[in-house]
Amino acid sequence: MNYTTQKNTILNQNPFQDSESFDFKAFFYKILSYWPIVIGGIAIGLLSAFIVNRYKVPVYQGKSLILLQEGEKTGPNMDMLLMSMGYYNPRLKFENEVLILQSSKLAEKTLKSLNFYYTVIEEGRFRKVEHYGSSMPFILEFDKNHVQPLTSLNINVIDENSFKLTKLDKDAKVRVVQYSTDSIFPCDYDITEEVYKFDEWIISNCYKFKLSKKDKSLAGRSFIIQFNNIKALANQYAKDIKVEPAAKSSSGISITLQGTVKEKIKDYINAYMRAYIEFGLELKKAASLSTLKFINEQLTGIEDSLVFTENILQNFRSSNLIIDISSEATELFNRLSEVDKEIAQIKLKLDYFSYLEKQLQNKDPENEVARPAVSGINDPVILNLVQKLNDLINQKARLGNLKVDNPYLKEILQQIHSTQEAIKENVVNIKNLLNMDLVSLQRRQKLLESQLSKVPKTEQDLLRIKRKFEINQTLFTFLLQKKAEIGITAASTQTDVQIVEDASVNNTPLSPKYGQNFLIGSLLGGIIPIGYLFLITYFDSKVRSPQDLEKITQVPLIGLIGHNKKDSNLTVLNYPKSVVSENFRGIRANLEFFKPTKDTPIQVISVTSFIPGEGKTYVSINFGSVLAMGGKKTIIIGADLRKPKIFMDFGLSNEPGLSTYLAGASEINEIIQSTKYDNLDIISAGTIPPNPSELIIREEFKKLVTELKKKYDYIIIDTPPILLVSDAFEIAKYADLNLYVTRQGYTPKEVLFLIRERASTGSLTNVALVLNDVSPENSGYGYGYGYGYGYGYTDEEDGEDMIPKNRKRRKKK
Repeated sequence: MNYTTQKNTILNQNPFQDSESFDFKAFFYKILSYWPIVIGGIAIGLLSAFIVNRYKVPVYQGKSLILLQEGEKTGPNMDMLLMSMGYYNPRLKFENEVLILQSSKLAEKTLKSLNFYYTVIEEGRFRKVEHYGSSMPFILEFDKNHVQPLTSLNINVIDENSFKLTKLDKDAKVRVVQYSTDSIFPCDYDITEEVYKFDEWIISNCYKFKLSKKDKSLAGRSFIIQFNNIKALANQYAKDIKVEPAAKSSSGISITLQGTVKEKIKDYINAYMRAYIEFGLELKKAASLSTLKFINEQLTGIEDSLVFTENILQNFRSSNLIIDISSEATELFNRLSEVDKEIAQIKLKLDYFSYLEKQLQNKDPENEVARPAVSGINDPVILNLVQKLNDLINQKARLGNLKVDNPYLKEILQQIHSTQEAIKENVVNIKNLLNMDLVSLQRRQKLLESQLSKVPKTEQDLLRIKRKFEINQTLFTFLLQKKAEIGITAASTQTDVQIVEDASVNNTPLSPKYGQNFLIGSLLGGIIPIGYLFLITYFDSKVRSPQDLEKITQVPLIGLIGHNKKDSNLTVLNYPKSVVSENFRGIRANLEFFKPTKDTPIQVISVTSFIPGEGKTYVSINFGSVLAMGGKKTIIIGADLRKPKIFMDFGLSNEPGLSTYLAGASEINEIIQSTKYDNLDIISAGTIPPNPSELIIREEFKKLVTELKKKYDYIIIDTPPILLVSDAFEIAKYADLNLYVTRQGYTPKEVLFLIRERASTGSLTNVALVLNDVSPENSGYGYGYGYGYGYGYTDEEDGEDMIPKNRKRRKKK
């Protein structure tokens, strides 16, 4: 497998498929190392929650409970008959009541009963607060017959007696509403900025109202007055009100409403339930009112006729001074009176059916029809059908202004039509029977009248007038009795709705939820920085720890080098007691573990890196220095012919050097330069040649290494980076140990696959890794790795600046 394939494999690997791909232990230590940021994030989250809790307008919820009771029933047999005819469905009652409760018509009725014609809002520093009821800072009076602006007005209180009135949105066109007629239209005049007095009427073409103070400390406060469009507000309340079943399979209804003012919520729900009950009572009384109207129309004509005949009767008796009539005439009169009453009753019934047929012509009736009992009709089918028709008309009226395509309205209209057709069929049959009875009675009436014609004419005239009077009186009395009965029925009409619980508002707001907000704030405050650390760790492509090296390369790590804070690269020589010097001593001690055999020494060590900037030259210089300080004769060869550096740190010359020797221009003894430090010599790279790679592969380099091995205990070769040129691989042939320098937070993990590939194929042996520029705060693994890297040593020069800030110890006095 080549380097590119290896690289793509590791980059495309899902970390959650391989438990070793993400080191959670290292991530945990990294979180600990960044604890101030995490704590700061939690503090910011808690502060944000506090701001939300403090300045967000609380939203409260009010609740009430009503119970739908069973209304008047037509009887089980009739209900089954009506259901079989397809226009009666008792299961719709609950759904229809919910539609009524959520109608804008009911909401509008409620708003008008509460005088929700305007809203007062105070502008605070951080939020706006609505005032209502006991919290209202002033009393607003307005003329319903005068127009009022729908544009918001700004009230800036100047002092105890005056305030400035301005239009909140200066560019908005002024529209006005007249509440007495519920009409809205534009105002021809704009609202100008003026100063007014409290307790004085403010009159213009666009408004007429006055403000009376309740709170004396209003100076400097600012308010917004908004006159409401009642219809629009009703639509909003109809959407906001929540109507739900109180329990499964029950007729209880739970009513809830949310808002920012507890008192306002409570008042609205209570008024809303009262309006609902009144609305139902009005509809239930509608049939009684229609019946009373029918009776009054009949009474008007009969009363006039009764007065007329009574006057005629009195005048006749006064003129003829007749007190008694014969027994034969009295008997005939009584028999005729009975027939006349029966004929009058039949005609009254026929009049009712004529009225009923006229009402049935309307396919979409708005008003309920008069009850049949008012005319003496006692047919159970007609009675129940008319009652059912009135119930359906009642249901339709309760649904409010629903669209024609609404399924509930369509079903009710269908039931109304079916009921009307059933009534028409029954009316035709009953009218035929009544007409037959009427013809029979009229025949008897003529027969009796022919017998009565034999009595004296004066008696005939008296009995004729008396008959008319008694007929009218009988009908008048009958209708008055029915009117009284209907009036009693209307007065005793009760609602089918029972209020189980009056409106109550929970003192704990729905929002903001104080405890929940603090919990969410603290969680988010901690999760966000931790999540950020996770992302940068998860997508981090740089070497951060020894575990990164071991996991990818499977090559042993010989040691770690700490971060050098000094200006000099000669850390070991100038600061021998520093932490970094101890790190290099640790690498020196670990050389024993890399010997091929116990008796085979390691003498030639090549030092390379993957890319420039990883510190291979720094490691070469200081590792060679620590070997020399151990009493071993050591020479450092600058084999990076393209970028000579080593000579500058020791203050030596670059010429002659390795390149001149390999080119045959110098001898070995000419290129070796002694330093001012014991046991340490240098061979610089020399003049930069045009063909560095060709010089390295010459026999002269092998000869040089062979000769130097005779004179020195250790030969350190500083080679070029392996990803740029192949020189390091050529030099590796002569080395007993090849050190690959990596740098924490700098070396890409991708480049490690090259050494892994060569080590796995056997083309590269005697390999060890060095992790340079290690800072424990950036590793995520705490304060030690077990590779001889620690912070226990300090010296006078280096002191505490080599110790992490959070690990500094107090100096002894």
